[in-house]
Amino acid sequence: MMMRKSSEKNGQISPLATINDSSQSSSSSGSSPSTSSSSSSSMMNKTSIRYLGKGLDYQNQSIPYKDNPVERISKQLEHKRTLYTYQYEQVKTLNDIFDRGHRQSKNGKCLGQMNTATNTVDWINYDVRKHISDGLLVQFGLQPRQSFIGIYSINCMEYTLIEYACYRHSLVIVPIYDTLGPNIASFIANQTELTIIACDNIERLDRILEQSKQFHHLKHLIWMKSDKKITMEMRKKVMDKGFQLHILADIEKIGSSNPIADDHKPKISDLAVICYTSGTTSTPKGVILTHENVIASIAAICIHLMDQHATVDDTMISILPLAHMFQRIGEAAVFIEGGKVVYYSGDIRQLAAEILIIRPTIMLAVPRLLNRIYDAIYAKVRNNILKRCLLHWAYRQKRKDLARHVIRNNTIWDRIVFDRVRQNMGSRLRLICVGSAPLSADVLDFLRVAIDFFFETFKYNLNGFYDLVMISEGYGQTECVGPCTATLMGDETTGHVGPPLVGSIVKLADVPDMGYNSCDGRGEILVKGPVVFQGYYKMPEQTAEILDNDGWLHTGDIGYWSAEGTLRLIDRKKNIFKLSQGEYIAPEKIENILINSQYVQQIFIYGDGFKSMLIAIVVPDLDFIQSLDHRFHIELPLIEWTEDQLNSQPLPKNQLKELIINDLKRVGQTADLKSFELPKNIYVKKSPFTIEEGLLTPTLKSKRNAISKHFEKEIQMLYKELEQYKPNRTTTTTTTSTTTR
Repeated sequence: MMMRKSSEKNGQISPLATINDSSQSSSSSGSSPSTSSSSSSSMMNKTSIRYLGKGLDYQNQSIPYKDNPVERISKQLEHKRTLYTYQYEQVKTLNDIFDRGHRQSKNGKCLGQMNTATNTVDWINYDVRKHISDGLLVQFGLQPRQSFIGIYSINCMEYTLIEYACYRHSLVIVPIYDTLGPNIASFIANQTELTIIACDNIERLDRILEQSKQFHHLKHLIWMKSDKKITMEMRKKVMDKGFQLHILADIEKIGSSNPIADDHKPKISDLAVICYTSGTTSTPKGVILTHENVIASIAAICIHLMDQHATVDDTMISILPLAHMFQRIGEAAVFIEGGKVVYYSGDIRQLAAEILIIRPTIMLAVPRLLNRIYDAIYAKVRNNILKRCLLHWAYRQKRKDLARHVIRNNTIWDRIVFDRVRQNMGSRLRLICVGSAPLSADVLDFLRVAIDFFFETFKYNLNGFYDLVMISEGYGQTECVGPCTATLMGDETTGHVGPPLVGSIVKLADVPDMGYNSCDGRGEILVKGPVVFQGYYKMPEQTAEILDNDGWLHTGDIGYWSAEGTLRLIDRKKNIFKLSQGEYIAPEKIENILINSQYVQQIFIYGDGFKSMLIAIVVPDLDFIQSLDHRFHIELPLIEWTEDQLNSQPLPKNQLKELIINDLKRVGQTADLKSFELPKNIYVKKSPFTIEEGLLTPTLKSKRNAISKHFEKEIQMLYKELEQYKPNRTTTTTTTSTTTR
């Protein structure tokens, strides 16, 4: 395998990092907020005002590293100047995380699973994983530090049990996205030479069996759920394909009867996980991560959150795929403090109802999920002008407080408007971490106003914050174990992704072809530190393209440093093309701007090097547009139209297209896009892009090549229409400005 070359040692630990573990001392960092909560809450009532920013300097969030202005580190490292590799002296590997969680919680509840039959949560404690760990070694004769185990499943408690059972005996896990087709699953299995894969349902088991000849090394399948769901017919089918089927509960019993000493605990340099990137344009690549890589990322997040990090009292709801490092390290940050993680059923249609049962305090989210919450709120008021005006007025009044760095929950607007929103989120939510893609400033501001409320224990923090919900937005990628920057708690500004975390150095590099110069504070974002991966598994050439000899990870994103020391994303080095007139186009930058159109749910920008204009595939918000039908004439309800009907007329006769294109132009011009960066024709896609169609990655990013190929016929049609219709001519359709969501 290709390993990155060793670079400077970044893992020295300051006294702040070696916090006394509460298993030895009562002054644990993880328990200190709880210790002071009772006395503080008795002094303060829940209708007090919170003033943001006390104790933190939001004007200077990062500092130059070694006096180099293009390289920056967290302001938290001002007196340290070396990066963190761990937070607790006793937690240096992923195996140590569950051990500490066991101590912190006194073997309390650890993993919960939503039970849809009873509408309750089923729980297990921290000590369960030991027997599974021993059973794996006994049953399969696995070799520590050499054997790999694949997990092909949605998020569930069994997934995490197997994962941490593997870490106990230095086994390596290989997550397989549950939405990947059999061809990608077999590619991952073959490249890592998997002999064992754990599955959670019949559908995924069938996918493997149908493609059994493509899995060249596979011998054993572990059924993660109850054996009652495995029929004799399925057992026979597995045997006929040449595999052996094992039940996880039986493996646990074997381990219970055959305990193994902890002689194979991992070292920090041991391989922990090969996490495959989702592959937007090519075959997925296996990201090699050691225990040190992952622990450094977890420590950086916990230290960055300061006293807002997880405690033994917290409950996280698990929504994002566990094959995504963002969710994985988020859960680890809860386990390390003895907290609880609950897995929802996996049915997105039931998520809202299950949140009311789970009542989480922490949630990781991608923008698409928060956009759905935002859209759902506005959908309830669109057709009622009184409710719509009330919501807008309430938001504007509370937004004024937010601009003054003040948040309170005792206004009349809270009682008549926003309390219901908070109740729908379970009434206990205190921390939301957002990643994967940019979140609209409008959505972020609205949610900060709408769901900012007192955590039910009303803790008073050392920094003078009341525990209202915090929304932190991060930036990173799998190759640096998730986020390398994140917004500070209490920073209510938008348009940036915060300063570097304490496990990363972030630098900007020149991109002369695009006119970016690091001396001007703009360039490609590079990351260095203990969080940076070791290379792509069995892909040395691809590794060399992204990881240089000095240990810098080249992200392909373009950013610049704000005056406050936060990172702002402005462009993308990859996926850039030229139009026929020689103008460079960065489609992802344009998409991130145009998605703010009030009529658009999803948008894909396409350009042809032989054409002078851009076109777009747009998924519109038909419900919202229909609510404006008195402003332009459409005879039938849009929601009942077929996709062919929505696109039946070319420009300029198609009023729907004209409405959307004009608003895209408005949004683009507001953001200073040039005329050639605006789409001149669109195809209206009625249903959203989905993972199942093969148009999105499991982290909900566009698969550009797949979308282009899928809509090849439609793209040709759009360009043909443009040849017959020149969009610079004055159109006859008049549109009226409408209330922006």
